[in-house]
Amino acid sequence: MILIVKPRTITCFLGVIIACLSVAHFVSQYLKYVQGYTHQWGLERQFDLVNEANIPSWYSAVALLFSSIATLDDRLQ
Repeated sequence: MILIVKPRTITCFLGVIIACLSVAHFVSQYLKYVQGYTHQWGLERQFDLVNEANIPSWYSAVALLFSSIATLDDRLQ
């Protein structure tokens, strides 16, 4: 099975994910520091761009995994 994916489509898709993660981070920080909500049901920890073991870290690892698989697949052909 041949999967044809355009680089522009991948770039737009990954850009949208990065934008959503950034907005979620900024909203959680705004709620914490400006509005004073210290308890956000764990959302602040899950979208914190500074720490590890959260959704942005998982996204980064998966993006690197898929790019290495794509590079390996390209080299084998």
